[in-house]
Amino acid sequence: MNKYYFILFFLAISNLVLSQNAILVKDIHPGGFENGFKPTNLYNFNNKLFFGANEGIHGNELWVSDGTEDGTHLIKDLYPGPESGNPNSFIEFNGLLYFIANSGIGYNNIWKTDGTNEGTEIFMPNLIPYNLGPGKVMGIVNNLMFFSADDGIHGVELWATDGTVEGTYLVKNIDQGTYSSVPHNFFKFNDNIVFNVLYKNGQSNIEPWISDGTEQGTNLIKNIGGSASSDPQNFAQMGDELFFSARHSQSGRELWKTDGTEIGTVLVKDIYPGAGNPFFGPNYLTVFNNKLYFNMMDGTFDRELWHTDGTQPNTIILKNINPSYSSDPRYLTEYNNQLFFIANDGTHGGELWFTDGTEQGTQLFYDLYPGHFVGAKKNLIVYNGWLYFIGTDNYTEFGDNWWKTDGTVESLTPIYPLYSNYTSPFPVASKIVESNGKLFFVACYDTSIGFELYVIEDENLNLHNNTSKLDFKFYPNPVDDFLYLESEFLIKNIDIYSTLGHKIMNLKNNDTSLRLNMSTLKKGNYFLKITGTDLTVIKKIIKN
Repeated sequence: MNKYYFILFFLAISNLVLSQNAILVKDIHPGGFENGFKPTNLYNFNNKLFFGANEGIHGNELWVSDGTEDGTHLIKDLYPGPESGNPNSFIEFNGLLYFIANSGIGYNNIWKTDGTNEGTEIFMPNLIPYNLGPGKVMGIVNNLMFFSADDGIHGVELWATDGTVEGTYLVKNIDQGTYSSVPHNFFKFNDNIVFNVLYKNGQSNIEPWISDGTEQGTNLIKNIGGSASSDPQNFAQMGDELFFSARHSQSGRELWKTDGTEIGTVLVKDIYPGAGNPFFGPNYLTVFNNKLYFNMMDGTFDRELWHTDGTQPNTIILKNINPSYSSDPRYLTEYNNQLFFIANDGTHGGELWFTDGTEQGTQLFYDLYPGHFVGAKKNLIVYNGWLYFIGTDNYTEFGDNWWKTDGTVESLTPIYPLYSNYTSPFPVASKIVESNGKLFFVACYDTSIGFELYVIEDENLNLHNNTSKLDFKFYPNPVDDFLYLESEFLIKNIDIYSTLGHKIMNLKNNDTSLRLNMSTLKKGNYFLKITGTDLTVIKKIIKN
């Protein structure tokens, strides 16, 4: 066996030995995959998870979870009745959680909550927010929350608040009269808020603006686009400069930077010479070791990994990872003094890569799904010393799933849906959100349950399933009345779980054998979690 296949074999076996586990928090909307509902817009606030959910009675409304079934419940029916309030655009400000939702009076409102039903109310009912999606319509700088709203007089313009009615004011009527400038895409830059204006003089003209919270200090940074909208995107601050992609009629969509002034707003480099295609601009702008890394194409190379120190001569391609096509580096994430990302080199498919900032130090981390298949998919997240991502290896039965690594190939481990009947090939439906030491996400592992909220438990379980080496026996299976367990190690604790992940029985033991009375259980599938000295075994059993 050569070294490459030995590593594959080792990982396939080790994944059975050491794994975190995804546990269903609560079946909020019974009825399975067909109900079409799933928790949305997960957000951590005050060590609890806030989100939108539909339990089949009140519509999609405001919910909260502490990671337990009993601690997962509806906070308030924002749009009374079966219709949906659809809470979104969550942002924490001055000890409260603000968000946008439909209250049932014909339009959206800005709401605020302290996490209780009584403490959840509409903030400034006379202001109607213009909702362009999560993260687009509110931003915080220097104890002020900026947002885009319509007071019925000035159109949709820039507002700010300190959290009080008296401290809420129109910052500037950018597009005079009843026209709306529609400020959006807020980004904190030093002590100012940078944002895009959608319209000027009633015409589409998406350009970057800056504000310190005063009318005099709210101004157009620069008309970058000329005769067309520059539509700035992908803001990333490096040092005292703000980098972003923007479109110009002569150079197309390219990398720009600004210090907040018109004269200090310049094109970094015309990477793709000429007007080019406006959609081929830089993506995934990420600062790493005092350089800006991004995904870009230049007309010679397809989408590859580039970096810059902010000057034109030092804006260069780092490595041509895929000489025949595009490696399309994405989800750039700093971890353990390296930059990890997902790329396709044309041989291994989409996989996890890393770089130390040099061409020689830019390498494939591991071919998770051997061959040209896509192993690493999306959503790189760092938490508690581990790097998480969504991927598949074609060895486990769970398809696309969360994986984690400490930066070594040996530690690469899938996160199993431990107590679930797996019937969905693409289960994971959201990013991981950390709250009070727990990792939450939305997934559909079992189509009879549908998309629901899951939590990743903190502890690592020793899921050793090699019964021949352990000399572990349990019989009969299927079982009618009594289940017999025999082991070479001391059995100290036995937990029985339903396929939904609910613990339904616990027994203590201090022997190498045990007789379990299963007669009171209903017919169906169950999981045994048998804990012994420095070892935990998970076994599936069937009750007749």
